[in-house]
Amino acid sequence: MFPRSYKFVFVIFGRWVESLRKLVISQREYLKSLTGWVRLSLVHFVEPERNGSQSPNRSLVKSVNSNPVYALCQQWQTAIDQMPDRVAIEAIAGFAAVVREMLRLQYEELRIRKKAEFLAHELKKQELSLRSASMRELSVCAPPLHSLSGNSGDRGYEENFDIISRRRGGSKATERWQQTDSTRRRLEEELETEQKAHIDTRAYTLNSLQTGLPFMFQALVTFSKIEFEIYERLYKMGDSRHLTHITNK
Repeated sequence: MFPRSYKFVFVIFGRWVESLRKLVISQREYLKSLTGWVRLSLVHFVEPERNGSQSPNRSLVKSVNSNPVYALCQQWQTAIDQMPDRVAIEAIAGFAAVVREMLRLQYEELRIRKKAEFLAHELKKQELSLRSASMRELSVCAPPLHSLSGNSGDRGYEENFDIISRRRGGSKATERWQQTDSTRRRLEEELETEQKAHIDTRAYTLNSLQTGLPFMFQALVTFSKIEFEIYERLYKMGDSRHLTHITNK
């Protein structure tokens, strides 16, 4: 999975958390407003029925609380307040943090890879430059030195190049050889670092998916199951109290 995919998944999880949080909050605010409105409506209709009598407030409260619609609203509000939404939200947010860490590891691996590619490109240029400089110096100085060394073939050619470097107190070819050797060592180190980063990222990703996804989905299943049971219980409660008949009347 590429970093762009991880970033997309991270954004989706963030929206998921926000949507679930808004869903629960909106339900609770709606139930709070509905319960208050039903209570005020019942008080409005119950007070005229007392015919101006100054009965204690206790009887008014008892009359309101005994109303099946108000009782259902109270039960509904209590059930919504007890829903395990925090567990589900924390589970999604927790896995979103895991995805964010995956994203960080992917970007780090990509950074190392780009650095290794840059060094490989630089090494190729330096090797070409070194070969060109070596050929120029050896073509000028090698013949007489070659006769002095008494050697022949590639061995004598390399020895002559060493003699050139020592006599001239160093040369451009020598400097470029040192620079090329340093770049080659840096490239080898970066390739080893990239390999290690790839292994670590893969291990973290697989382990996180195997442990994080089941926990998150279990929390969501539990939340959905409890919410379904709440509304099923409330429906049965309303049906047993003939609220359908009351609302249709």
